[in-house]
Amino acid sequence: MNTEKTKDPSILIEFNDYTVFYYSHSRPAHEAAYINCFKTCGVKKAIHVGTMVFIYSGMPMPANKLENRPDAPNYFVVYCDLSRFNDVVNLLRYAVKDNCKDQAQSMIMSVNPTDNIWALANNLHPAVGAQYMV
Repeated sequence: MNTEKTKDPSILIEFNDYTVFYYSHSRPAHEAAYINCFKTCGVKKAIHVGTMVFIYSGMPMPANKLENRPDAPNYFVVYCDLSRFNDVVNLLRYAVKDNCKDQAQSMIMSVNPTDNIWALANNLHPAVGAQYMV
């Protein structure tokens, strides 16, 4: 019987603020847009924790990466096809920006560099019942 515990290789990187840049023309020519992600809750100065880069369809896709930086030990760079831009922006649109009172962070980038799995998740818990404004 194997009693050795397996370590989950996933890393959760939380953020609650972001900036969006969408280019009409860019250098390098393959980048169409990017989103910088910041952690501002519980810190004195905003920490840039990662970037999502959107690449024009048909262009070579660079490898996603996880970097160690002095202020952000798990800094992520995720590359996505431009066709995913609306999906990502719609998920971020409902994130709580700069609201540190009720919930420390509202967005999470889940990173598993071993299996090359990168997932963006909204950490907000919807109210129980119908979601209608009356």
